[in-house]
Parts: sequence; structure tokens; C-alpha cells
Amino acid sequence: DGKVYGASFKLELTAPVGYSGSPITFSTKTGGDVSVNFDSGSGYTNVGVSTMGPVLGAFKVDGSNDIYYDINSDVSFGQAKVCFPVPANMTNPQILHYVCSGTCGSVCNWELLQDQTTQGTQRCGKTSSFSIFTVVEPLISDYTVVPLAGNGGSISPDSSQKVEEGNTTSFTITPDSDYHIDSVEGCEGSLDGNIYTTGAITADCMVKANFEINSYSVTPSAGEGGSISPNTAQSVEYGKTTDFEVVPATGYSIGKVEGCGGTLSGNTYTTGAITADCEVTASFVINKYTVTPSAGANGSISPDSDQTVNHGDTASFTLTPDSGYGIDTVEGCNGSLNGNIYTTGAITEDCEVTASFITAYTVIPKARRHGSISPNTPQQVSEGHTASFTVTPDVGYSIRRVRGCGGSLDGNIYTTGPITRKCRVTASFKKNPVVTAKARRHGSIAPSGPQSVSPGTILSFTVTPNVGYS
Repeated sequence: DGKVYGASFKLELTAPVGYSGSPITFSTKTGGDVSVNFDSGSGYTNVGVSTMGPVLGAFKVDGSNDIYYDINSDVSFGQAKVCFPVPANMTNPQILHYVCSGTCGSVCNWELLQDQTTQGTQRCGKTSSFSIFTVVEPLISDYTVVPLAGNGGSISPDSSQKVEEGNTTSFTITPDSDYHIDSVEGCEGSLDGNIYTTGAITADCMVKANFEINSYSVTPSAGEGGSISPNTAQSVEYGKTTDFEVVPATGYSIGKVEGCGGTLSGNTYTTGAITADCEVTASFVINKYTVTPSAGANGSISPDSDQTVNHGDTASFTLTPDSGYGIDTVEGCNGSLNGNIYTTGAITEDCEVTASFITAYTVIPKARRHGSISPNTPQQVSEGHTASFTVTPDVGYSIRRVRGCGGSLDGNIYTTGPITRKCRVTASFKKNPVVTAKARRHGSIAPSGPQSVSPGTILSFTVTPNVGYS
């Protein structure tokens, strides 16, 4: 097409860029099923056409599988319909036309034939010039998908993948032991289990898998008598340790701390390397102290052996003087004596209770008529000590006096002086005076009638006149 009459030339073809050709080879020199028709009734013109040369044949260039068709024609004007066989494996066949222009056809390019249609197993198009044709289909672009795995796992395949445009590809995400998949991103894909499938690939892209080390729960608990801090479950990464402060309450000590393969140093408990959920449990024991009793000569203390007492508790001891003796002193452990029972204070450390005895004398109490004294039996009182008695008059009587043993009366309590010998305490009583209140006519007095009054007592009366009287 466009050759200068009488000239000779060599045509060197360049394979069409961006297309893939047919995988079959035509051996016939007649061009196989190629047909050329002039059909003015179908929109083709037939102007100046006299003769048309034969289809010279099909050939390949430089070992390529692409099939080229060489058609020679004396067509000067007009348009013709050309049809070529389509290989069975082509899904989008296109006819390319090798067109030359410029001086003596110096510029040649492949161009798409106009008005292409598929008819059965042939692809047809419109042309006004005849030279070389080929049936091809557009190449599908390949893009690179680059997989990348962060620390803690792997991605497979782990090398760059070539993916045709519009297709997807999948990767298997595998975390290392004690890691889990944190996220997978890139190429608009989605994760299902450990399979990441990209979206339709339209450009080079990267798939990145991120992993996170597993974390486990370390749950602390403390029994009665102390605390553990922190006291809430702790999230600890695989292989790491965590610390807890174990604090006994006052009067308690750490009994045992166990769990999570840890060790106790002072009051700090450090777990072993954490590889699974676990618990740290702290228990405490109440402190125990020794109370040691002892008694001097002329008496005894019971119990007389060391007593083990829990922190904050008390202990009691019974003191028994020998005949003719009384309790002199009892001291130690912040206690107090009530009769012959000595009770310690709250025990917070080891301590001793010591009792001593001294010669005792008899104090004999006595109450005369119209009253009583308590206690009313002879009392053994240690030398130098005192004794107290409660003096109670009968109704209508009052205490006249209490005397003996060098004591004194305070209200109705009589306390002897320091006892240095046998002595008596005697209480006597007297009848109270009677005050009688009476109102004459036209009024009243309250209280009325006789009132028994202790000496020194002041009485009050309310006097009320009747209406109209004063």
C-alpha cells in the first residue's frame, strides 16, 4: 500500500506493543479463512475498484507466535470488509492494521481497524487499504504485590507477586508462638481467619502483616490480715514479669505468697516469666506473743507457764496468796487487778506478769440495825493496802456514822486507811426526820402528807389556791 511503482524495498515489522497475539500458526499460503468483500449495501463503498490481489498468506516475525496476514490489492479507492479467523483462546480479539505514511511510506504504525464486529469465529472490520493485518487481544497489565511481615510472624508467599490487572491474590498469615495477628492492611484486602485476600489489583501495592505479642492475665488476691498491690488483674506480655507489694496488717505477718512461678524478697513478690494466665495468692498469719507469768514467795499465779497469745488478745491470771498473806503487787503487760484476777491489756509483744505477796490482816465489817454493809464478811487485806465497803441504810434511815481501821466515808463508800493490823469497820444508822405537809380549806399543797427526809436535805412544796383565793 502506497508503494512507488517500479521501486523495491524491505519492510521490517515491529510487533504491536501492548497486545498479545494468536498462539496458532497458519501453514497455508492462501491465508486460510481470510475473506475480503466489497459490500456497498452494508455501508462500504466500491469506488474505482477494479481488481483485488490474492491473500498472499500468513507468516510469523522473529519467531513470535503472532500471526500476520499479507493482503495485496490494486484498490485505489473504496472500502472493503475484511474478516480473519479468531483463535479459540482469545476473549477480546482486535484487528490491527499496519499503516505507513510519509515520504515513500517512511512512517509505519499499527492501528486498530474501524467498525470491528465478531461474526461467529471471525473478527471483521472496515479498511480502505491493504497491506498487513493481525488478530490480537490487548495485554492484561501485571502489577506487583509486595508482602511484608513485621516482627512476630510470617507471610506466605513472602516474595513479590505478579498479579494481572483486576485479579486478586491471597496470603497466609502465620504468627510466631505466643504472638497473634494484630492487623493486616494494604491492597484493599480483607482477612478471614489467617488468610488475607487482596481486592482487585489495579496498581502496584503492598500487603503488610502486623503482629502483637500475646498478653496474659495475672490475678492477685490477698487473704485476711493483709493486702496486695496492685489488687486488680494485670495484663502482662508473654515472657515478661510483674511485681506485687504484699503488706501485712498490724499484728500480722506474711504467711505465704505463691503462684505464677514467682519469688518473695522482703514484701515484694516478683512473678516468673509469664506464659499463661495465672494467679498470685498472698496469705497472712496473725502474730503470736509469749506472756510469761511469775509469782513471788507466799502465793501463786495460775496458769504459771508461758501463755501464747494472739496479737490484740488479752490473758488472765488468778492470784492466790498463802494463808496469812495477801496480794501486794501485780504488774506487767499493761493489765489490771480485779479481786484476785489479773487481766492483761491487749498483747502486742512478748511481756511478763509478775505477782508479789505480803502479810495480810483481817478487816471485820459490821452493820448495826436499820442498814447493811458490803462485803459483810471478814476481808484479808494485805499490809499497807486499803479495803472499801458499801454502806446502805434501810428506807427511812440514813447513815449515822462509819468508823474503824482509820478510814473515811465518801457518800456511802467507806475506805479504810492502810491496814497494818487486824481491825473492825462498824456502821450505824439513824431514823430520818419526818416533814408533814397539810393544806387547809380553799387550796392544796404538793407533795402532801409525811415525808421522810435525810438530814441536811432541802424539801420543796408547791402551794396552789383554789379559784378566787390566794
